[in-house]
Amino acid sequence: MRVKETVERNAHDPDLTPATIAAELKLSPRYINQLLEAEGTSLSRYIWSRRLDRCAEQLKDPALRARGVSQIAMDNGFNDLSHFSKAFRIKFGVAPRDYRNGREMHS
Repeated sequence: MRVKETVERNAHDPDLTPATIAAELKLSPRYINQLLEAEGTSLSRYIWSRRLDRCAEQLKDPALRARGVSQIAMDNGFNDLSHFSKAFRIKFGVAPRDYRNGREMHS
């Protein structure tokens, strides 16, 4: 799906919004949300989810161990670290630093 490819390519950009994606694809945000509704998500939630997933991958990457949690968050499009930490904790069940240190929540 072109929408997901566009999100993947631009997820690091803090200015990425449903409106910018819609404009790039020449589709309405409403239409994009209708497409994603079948997957139980919206474009905004998809963007946040992919950003959080990318942060989680990078937090576990030994090659990026020297990069701080806040830098990883900012590199992936988050500009509010408090919001990032809260969203990360909701999705993964632990704080980003705890996740990095191997204290994931096991379901």
